[in-house]
Amino acid sequence: MKPTIETIMKEKEKKEILTFPYPYNLNSDGSNISFTIIGQMVERSFEDRSVFLSVKTTNKIETDFPIDFDMWLQAEDAIEIGLLLISNAKFAMKANMLNHQLIHMGRKLKDFIQEGRVEKIIFRMIEENPCNYGGGFHTFLIKPVFIKTKEPKYMEDFSFEDVINWSPFPKDFHEQIETFTKGVDYSFENYNHEEEVEKFNNRNRL
Repeated sequence: MKPTIETIMKEKEKKEILTFPYPYNLNSDGSNISFTIIGQMVERSFEDRSVFLSVKTTNKIETDFPIDFDMWLQAEDAIEIGLLLISNAKFAMKANMLNHQLIHMGRKLKDFIQEGRVEKIIFRMIEENPCNYGGGFHTFLIKPVFIKTKEPKYMEDFSFEDVINWSPFPKDFHEQIETFTKGVDYSFENYNHEEEVEKFNNRNRL
């Protein structure tokens, strides 16, 4: 016989512990940070729908800033934090994936140049004020013009985007261009570097 409605929690209360290296760098000394999370039963919770959170660091070396705190969260607040963490983690993972793709495309362009396939490189500005970047940065579509009969098979339309702040200083600008072109010809579309340099000089003229 079943009750009219459920009135008893029959799932086992669990203590979840997540442990990660801390700080997140290649020179980690073996220190860790641990998150203890418990969605608690009514009989033991601070409020009727509490989630217990404890954050602690275990340091192998002495530090002036250990982390050691406990707190209670209302269930809806814990859900909001969790959803924000998921959303921002997805954003960070996508950004990382796109950055790896940018590195890969940059290397392919370098390979094409070294193989003698590229006649010139076109930098077409497609976005004047990309989000997440400050003044001076623009989004460019970078497209090599291949020498006829030397187009890479299945990659004739090779191109990729990059956000670039071209330096207003001649030496630095030359080094930037050399990094991309390795000495082959280049041209800009929808972007005038001389005008940008003039604007910069006007802003910084004493």
